[in-house]
Amino acid sequence: MLNDASLGLMLAGIPAGLMISMPFAGYVTNRVKMRSLLIAAALSYSILLICLGYASAAWQVSVVLFLFGVSRTFYNVSVNTCSIVLQQQYKRSIVNSFHGIWSLAALLGALLSMILIGWDVSMESHFLMVSIFSVTVVMVFNGFIPETGKGQPKKKLFSAANKGLLQLGFIAAGSMFCEGMMSDWSGIYFSKVGGVTGQFYVLGYASYLTTMVLGRFLGDWFLGKYGEMKMVKASTILLGIGFLVAVVFPYPILIVVGFLLVGLGVSCFVPMIFLLASKNAEVPIGTAVSSVSLLGYTGFLIGPPIIGYLSETFGLQAAFFSSIVVALLVGMVALRFNQNQVKS
Repeated sequence: MLNDASLGLMLAGIPAGLMISMPFAGYVTNRVKMRSLLIAAALSYSILLICLGYASAAWQVSVVLFLFGVSRTFYNVSVNTCSIVLQQQYKRSIVNSFHGIWSLAALLGALLSMILIGWDVSMESHFLMVSIFSVTVVMVFNGFIPETGKGQPKKKLFSAANKGLLQLGFIAAGSMFCEGMMSDWSGIYFSKVGGVTGQFYVLGYASYLTTMVLGRFLGDWFLGKYGEMKMVKASTILLGIGFLVAVVFPYPILIVVGFLLVGLGVSCFVPMIFLLASKNAEVPIGTAVSSVSLLGYTGFLIGPPIIGYLSETFGLQAAFFSSIVVALLVGMVALRFNQNQVKS
């Protein structure tokens, strides 16, 4: 039986794989056809899931989780790049809907897992069924994946000419800091600070997740009407107000209201940032998406442990105040961002 420290070390395999492989994603995406990379990453995901189900030792699980992180890096970069390429073929915005479908699939996956666990299905059979389904989806729909071809970067990724990409990366990091924090701590906050007991503690996270999914499906309409930067600024305001309400008024109903606003604020940040990054005239789409992803995932990974440390030192309510500071910093960068910095 693993203790908490050993379990935490083992689970660190995924973020370690993500962070180590992310700097190489841009290099690979400019030398491999995006469609081929996406299919390979998706199939690797499925094979690794089967391996995870049959892993019998802690070191085997750690290795598989590390490779999972690597596969996720190339899958995320390639699928987001393909979504941007597909977006360019449409006059109306569709990119937010892709992220909405991802969020909906995450909800359905969690529901399926709950059902299979309730039916006492073994982990090996559980993972095998999911893997077979995933491979089937790839085989059926791979012909519809847009091809991007190969390209070479014209300049170094983080040169002075690409200040706009750095700003977008910082905005993505701030957004994903809040997203990671909500994923790991919203239920605990609702229980400890809101004083909610029993199964109702999940309402905190559920309220956030519901508006995040809703915001992503509605985001394309708003994006088409108001444009990326107005949406980024509006999202920042919703994010800041949501956290402010949840921190200043620690009552269950108001915490729910705050988390609903946070979900709306977070929902469209990542697809909008990727869309803006793809317009960079100096860097190919795959490289731009991978560089912004690297900075964004840095925020996602450091958010939960920072909240844990602050909570241990100052209390959970005070720790959540840091999210308001992050929202303010993101807003300041968004106000200074010049969209012409990423355009030709």
